[in-house]
Amino acid sequence: MTPEAEWSARWRTLVEGGRGAAFLAPDAGGDRFARMADRFGRGWSGEDPLLPLLLPLAKGRTVIDVGAGVGRYALPLAEVAREVIAVEPSPAMRAHLEPAAAGHANIRVVPVPFLEADLPPVDMVLCVHVVHFVADAPAFIRRAEALSRETVAFAIRHDAMLGGFGDLWAKYRGSAAPTQPRFPDLYNLLLAMGHTPDVSFYRRGYGGRFGSAAEARERARTMLGAEITDAEAEALAARDPRPLREALVFWRKG
Repeated sequence: MTPEAEWSARWRTLVEGGRGAAFLAPDAGGDRFARMADRFGRGWSGEDPLLPLLLPLAKGRTVIDVGAGVGRYALPLAEVAREVIAVEPSPAMRAHLEPAAAGHANIRVVPVPFLEADLPPVDMVLCVHVVHFVADAPAFIRRAEALSRETVAFAIRHDAMLGGFGDLWAKYRGSAAPTQPRFPDLYNLLLAMGHTPDVSFYRRGYGGRFGSAAEARERARTMLGAEITDAEAEALAARDPRPLREALVFWRKG
């Protein structure tokens, strides 16, 4: 087995048996990201630590934002880019994205999965916290590279993000919490595919992601298949942000 095949197989195992598969149960309409959309749509407080790294790469350029979600990056990038094509297949995410994007003449929303979308070549293809949900990462990476004239950029977590559910998973499911692909997996896969990307690390605070104990309880019900206690739900809702390392992994073509 080649190094690419080995890292690709590891990646698929992590996706199909890991955190993404376990934590993202689809809603009645089959939308895996519906339960995240309203929470993301409420916005974020403070400055985003990734934006200072992305804005210089996007300035004056055309950009595809893969898995644009509610527009967390598509909207600020549109302030400096020539055009942003926001690829977002989730109807729940687009319910937030499309009204926000309507105020930007240079944002186009594409409601089709990235590997199926008819997209033009652009200067930069960006994928922030999406590739760890994709089982066939090499196909995804090659598609991004084929569409990019200049830069391909992926943002991915380095530290595992369990958000307080690690101990609860062990308690209610009787096993260690599943993981997902992270920076070392992406970097080694890219090396095996013949890339030597640049890397910029930064830290982002996580925690306090739930608006109430009731919301934390509902999320736990989806993830754990169990009813947590009042004290556990309140503890999840009250969690302070914790700084975790993330990485912007990017390379320029030519």
